[in-house]
Amino acid sequence: MKATYSIFKRGMKGVYQHCKEKHLHRYLAEFDFRYSNRIAVGIDDQDRTEKALKGIAGKRLTYRSPLIQSRPASEDRPWRHPRFKARKKT
Repeated sequence: MKATYSIFKRGMKGVYQHCKEKHLHRYLAEFDFRYSNRIAVGIDDQDRTEKALKGIAGKRLTYRSPLIQSRPASEDRPWRHPRFKARKKT
């Protein structure tokens, strides 16, 4: 258990640097998979890759719909993100 936590802590500080609490279970699942499928257990990179690809079979990554739909091409001004204010012409 101590070695697993050490690897997780090193990965979070070195690779990811930040993790929101709502995504913590995903990071833990990734580190658990990598720790359980390491070379010391007899699983090399190719075997680990094949296992990972079998695990994603039939799953689909979905994204949220955009907050703002793009403007019709008929409008003469370019689309701007709502956070950025339009510049005034001088």
